[in-house]
Amino acid sequence: MLEFSVCGRSLCGIGKDAKGQNMIVVWNLTEVERGMLTVTAKAHTDVDVIAAALDPVDSARLVTCGHDNVQLWRVRDGSLRCCSVSLRGGQKRAGISDVCYKTTKETAAGVTIYVSCLSGEVVRIDPDLAAVTSVQSLRSDPSLVESRRPSSCISITAMAASASLFATTSTDGFLRFWMPDFSRVLIEVEHEEPLLQVVFTQDGHRALVSTAVGSLAIVDVATDSYRTLLRAHTDEVLDMAVSEDLLGTVSADGTIRIWSLETSQQLYDFSISGEVPCNISFRSSSSEFACGFLSGRVTVFSVPQAKALTELKQLRGQITGLAYCAGHEGTLCYCDQFGTITLYRTSGTGYRLIRGLPNAVYRHLELAPNALVVSRNGSHIACVGPSEYVVTVMDTAALNEVLRIDVSSVKLPSGAPYPALDTAQQVAFLTSAASHELLVATSGSRLLRFDAWSGKLLAQLQPVHTGACTAVIASVDGRYVLTAGDNCIKVWDSSLRTNVIPQMFIGHSSRINSLCFTADGASLVSAGDSVFYWSFVRSREQKSLDSNDVYRKPELQSNAASLSVHHLIDDIPCRDISTSLNTRTAELITRQGNQRPVTPQNFRQAFEQKEEKEEGKQFSVPKAKKHFKKAMKQSSLAQRRYTALAGQAGLKLNSVIGFNGNSRNNVVWHPETGLFIYTSGCVAIVEDLKDGTQRHLMGHVEEISTLALQHDCQVLVSASGSSGAAACSQMCVWDMQSLACRTVLSQHRTDVQSLDFCLDDRFLLSVGNYQDPKIIIWSTYDWTVTMTTHASYPVHTALWNPFRSCEFMTVGEQGRMTFWLLEENHSNRTLAQLSMHEPDVPDELLYNKLGNVVHFTSACYISDKHLCLGTSSGRLALWDTTTNICIMHWIADESEIGVITGRSERLVTGSQNRLCLWDAAGLTQLSDSSQTLPKVAVSGDMELEGYVTTANFDSALVMVCIKTVV
Repeated sequence: MLEFSVCGRSLCGIGKDAKGQNMIVVWNLTEVERGMLTVTAKAHTDVDVIAAALDPVDSARLVTCGHDNVQLWRVRDGSLRCCSVSLRGGQKRAGISDVCYKTTKETAAGVTIYVSCLSGEVVRIDPDLAAVTSVQSLRSDPSLVESRRPSSCISITAMAASASLFATTSTDGFLRFWMPDFSRVLIEVEHEEPLLQVVFTQDGHRALVSTAVGSLAIVDVATDSYRTLLRAHTDEVLDMAVSEDLLGTVSADGTIRIWSLETSQQLYDFSISGEVPCNISFRSSSSEFACGFLSGRVTVFSVPQAKALTELKQLRGQITGLAYCAGHEGTLCYCDQFGTITLYRTSGTGYRLIRGLPNAVYRHLELAPNALVVSRNGSHIACVGPSEYVVTVMDTAALNEVLRIDVSSVKLPSGAPYPALDTAQQVAFLTSAASHELLVATSGSRLLRFDAWSGKLLAQLQPVHTGACTAVIASVDGRYVLTAGDNCIKVWDSSLRTNVIPQMFIGHSSRINSLCFTADGASLVSAGDSVFYWSFVRSREQKSLDSNDVYRKPELQSNAASLSVHHLIDDIPCRDISTSLNTRTAELITRQGNQRPVTPQNFRQAFEQKEEKEEGKQFSVPKAKKHFKKAMKQSSLAQRRYTALAGQAGLKLNSVIGFNGNSRNNVVWHPETGLFIYTSGCVAIVEDLKDGTQRHLMGHVEEISTLALQHDCQVLVSASGSSGAAACSQMCVWDMQSLACRTVLSQHRTDVQSLDFCLDDRFLLSVGNYQDPKIIIWSTYDWTVTMTTHASYPVHTALWNPFRSCEFMTVGEQGRMTFWLLEENHSNRTLAQLSMHEPDVPDELLYNKLGNVVHFTSACYISDKHLCLGTSSGRLALWDTTTNICIMHWIADESEIGVITGRSERLVTGSQNRLCLWDAAGLTQLSDSSQTLPKVAVSGDMELEGYVTTANFDSALVMVCIKTVV
């Protein structure tokens, strides 16, 4: 927080230093106009600080308050000295909310300090004596001042003072102006939303108040008038769209807002309860817009009617791209995080589904919200996919593929191959009167320009940004290319000549999610932590920016355009990006509570020492049914074997009856494609469910323990244990188009317990059984080992986070669980690092009724922030993955939970002889700080025979393929 002195000569800042300690700094502003800002004094404090105020008479004094403390500070001899005010127990328990100064002649210092409490009390403090002089309780009704009924108290959240008035905000949404002695209320203003802060102007005639929904308003006390200054989002702006004179924005605060570009005023506000919008696109008529949500929902809204018109097909995951096609009135395309593209066309007011294309877009949330881009005439769309190395162009008539470009094969201008494997990140069309081209930003900080018809490389530029490029766009006339990255915007000449230095403009404090030109191309809008509206000046003359414009470097070039800030649509605080991949390492290994913070460097040293101890450690046979135990063999391989040549075999396997019930996760059913695979012994059977025909995958010499299928259904991996014929286990990689074995992976010494592909299919996770719980991460690009380590316990289940790449977790024996983070090095894949965090498990979850330690047997991510675990004692536990803390747990069954599957507000568990459907409404909104917990109840169940080891559901949790073992 920042506080200016009344005279404007001092500035006080309160925050945290690099070690996380509260720090107070006072700056001298007298020389700031000459570019000099000096620190007057600074100090550290162990108490919490929620509000501060500078003395209006003596700027060398200030006061701070926390939830249970008030501290008086004074600058003397270049240091800050502190004195605590002794409060009564009642004020400490009630909770302090704010503090302010009021000028007065009653004290020698000329000021009095007032402290507000959530209990409705106002505490008066003499700064000279550092003592409480009086306490007054404020009541909503003046007639109840002498009453002791707690219901009439005002819970004060903020307070301000002028020479003749006091202003308070409260939890009931009221802004109240009081007499100097708090005897009665002069003005009372009611709001529908909670209020955050109130401050007076220097003359005391007006007050500025802020609300929790991002609006600022001014109350004129003299005229008793109220005027809203601006409205704004209260969280990160995820996407935006421009159409004629309207701007639409969607934010993580759950609102969809429509603004006027001419006046910068908000016109409409839409929201859907329990949903967070993440994409928006206007229809060319501007009367309608479509919005995609994190849940996979897509809704079409009417601007004039201010209501939802229709709901389109809901996809399985977050909508990562959504766009109306200009020139093709009513054509709408959108895709989700699992790579499915859906094409709709309108007829009147209805929307007709034209085609749904699965596995067309690369599965990565970092592509959002720009996973789909549409050409200017609306005839084509482009996307990164099906893999991260490929950019595909399709027509908007029926999603037919027109062009496919492999960016990983693009060489340097010298003809030498690029030193690291390059992947596509952002795509944009560049259309001019003479050409139709495609721009591709890559992970190697390159900007590539291709011919959109032939796929020929026309130009390339490097480096573009130090970090990832988050948005690419071309100007309307095709002369300039704009890129976003490193929290700044760069303007390039569209020729991508290396001798032209780009302009760089700063202003955003965090990631820029979207760039968009207005229809006339004269203005640019950028969205991220806030929304900026820029004037795009096409001029050959070098223009200087005044103090109201953003800074730029390097200097403007004579052949480039220039940007200047026209005005801000909204201005919100910097968002918390602790959930992003680049900052999650420290979060995964630093937890709240009494645990000592651990840095990634210290952690890796401890992790390496721990790994040396765990390798070679022997474990007993797990008692959990979830763990795979190889069946007893009654035969052995022949010592002499003969393999017939192709077409000369005397016997050929025609069909297999039955399957292996002993294995775990050895049944694969893909409902969208109808693919059905299961195992029997050392054979994997691919069966057509329509006619019962079988195809067989043979290559193993031992019992297959588990299977894993890529999300795009192109590759299957089957694993079996070691034997006399195979010193290590076998993991066969099968091409599902030709059913041929691509390669055999052999790293595990014993049976493989678990296999899982990550969200974007770039990595395969394999875990050994209790005899050797080795964890290996394979690169699916060349099937080499990216990282390997040993678990400190037998692992029952291992799975990747389906919402965040490079994160996975393992659960196993003795109530052990671990969160893992793979930190990639894109320039050298061999330098990847693995971080982990093993959280504390509550005792009531860790032990059963008999006092024995339970085992974690199953797990499922039910949202991007929530994980559900099952135990051997039949309990279910919900964990917050942003803090790795258990939120709640409940008894779900009397036997071991073998399977958990969750979608949205539905949860399915499988155990001994039972499959249960749970009503999980409200679970995905919980956090570790939630005060109330929802009720979880069984809404349906099904009796089965045996213990459930595998369950494959469709996206709606309506159909399921279940495998049990008796």
